[in-house]
Amino acid sequence: IGSVGLAVSKNVGKVGIKPFLRMGPVFLTAGFLLASLLNSSSGYLDIFYPLVLLGIGMGFLFVPLTLNAVSSVEAKESGLASGLLNTSQQLGGSIGLAVMVTVAATTIKSQTKSILSAATAHKNASLIGITKTDIMQNAQVHAFQNVMHLAMLAAILAFLVSFFLVKLKDPKSQITK
Repeated sequence: IGSVGLAVSKNVGKVGIKPFLRMGPVFLTAGFLLASLLNSSSGYLDIFYPLVLLGIGMGFLFVPLTLNAVSSVEAKESGLASGLLNTSQQLGGSIGLAVMVTVAATTIKSQTKSILSAATAHKNASLIGITKTDIMQNAQVHAFQNVMHLAMLAAILAFLVSFFLVKLKDPKSQITK
């Protein structure tokens, strides 16, 4: 994230913050999509590429969001704006994590209950020999995939907000303030 953020901070004066605010969620969406394809047999490279995309997406967002937050207020209020930005990031992260943990826990409970009830009710021959560990691992992978889909939807929403709702000033005026 650091090197991407550094590159963004060097180029934001030339192109403004709009391209970065719009491309960040695109990289995040791609990273979450690739991460949602992971399973219990995925290797290191399967995990590496989504993490790189997620890092690039976050790097694209941190500098422009901070710049937009502090440049759109009077100089004497920039500390307050920065504090509000940091507080909203902390609250957003906490709420987002709580939602994702709830989705994961609900998915695991639903998956395990579904598999166990199917095995006992139908005495399905294909389910014989599946261990509790296999059932739990399958449920956890499914939960992870659901959480990645949810995060992908949040990234798509961030893109739409940045594209349609955020009205930004001229990039030169944001940097000189």
